[in-house]
Amino acid sequence: MSWQYSSSGGFRPATTADAVSSGYTFVDDDTYASLFEAQAKGARIQANASGAPEAIDGNGNVVDLSTVASTATYVQTVTVTLAQQAQAAMSIVNQQAALAAVMGQTFGPAMRAYVTALQVIVAGTDTTSAPLPAAPAAYTD
Repeated sequence: MSWQYSSSGGFRPATTADAVSSGYTFVDDDTYASLFEAQAKGARIQANASGAPEAIDGNGNVVDLSTVASTATYVQTVTVTLAQQAQAAMSIVNQQAALAAVMGQTFGPAMRAYVTALQVIVAGTDTTSAPLPAAPAAYTD
């Protein structure tokens, strides 16, 4: 079976390439199968500039349908920078600081060194540390 595709109507059967309805694009069985295999692995199907269906990965790149493999994944990849990791760690530090203040305690020397290291990473002064320094076991350390 062959298929026809429209961005507004999706897929529907087509008996031949000559029998494609107005506003639709002919799609052969192999392309149809590859599109849905890519979709099952995280890609989305959308019309390209000429109206033909294409698979788009999570980062907005067109998927080469000839390379859709059983191990492929097309979900969005997110790279978290060291500064973003440090900002997240500082959120935890801020919670610990509030707890320490309520308990009448202060950060120990290891925790103060950790906070200083995070602050310079967040500020962009330290661009060589990777990964983040390890947090002390307790904020009183």
